[in-house]
Amino acid sequence: MNRFKKAKVTQQDFPEETRHASSEFQLENGSRIGVIGGGPAGSFFSYFLLEMADRIDLKIEVTIFESKDFNRSGPYGCNKCGGIISETLVQHLAAEGINLPSNIVQRGIDSYVMHTDVGSARIETPIHEKRIGAVHRGCGPQGTKNGKWESFDGFLLNNAIEKGAKFFRQEWNP
Repeated sequence: MNRFKKAKVTQQDFPEETRHASSEFQLENGSRIGVIGGGPAGSFFSYFLLEMADRIDLKIEVTIFESKDFNRSGPYGCNKCGGIISETLVQHLAAEGINLPSNIVQRGIDSYVMHTDVGSARIETPIHEKRIGAVHRGCGPQGTKNGKWESFDGFLLNNAIEKGAKFFRQEWNP
């Protein structure tokens, strides 16, 4: 059951002074953007939006709202999951100047294994290299102290902040 109501948002839902003649919103100098969530999607969006704005000399403000503390282990610092990133993503990030340090990628993986009720199937990388990286989305499992691994999400959020995004720790209960 979906706890969220679907609602159609129209221009009449906004104060008159913020309505636009068309349904398309345009960024202009002084625009303020709020990003809900500082995980990979929110951090990447913020980073690349600020990068694009800088390239065209557009002065905007981006604020990221995130409830998790990616410096903490366990559920307070992540969404209770690990992450897998492809070599292609690592290469694309490097091309954009975002180089993942060795304490972010914990290990290389040479294959995926898909388990079903009728058996398992191993999916290997084409040239048998360890080109798939495993990462923690926070600082690791609960009870982890002073580990040598850092959070992938925290690394990306810090990159967005260094690019100029503001950060606000905000907890919410939908």
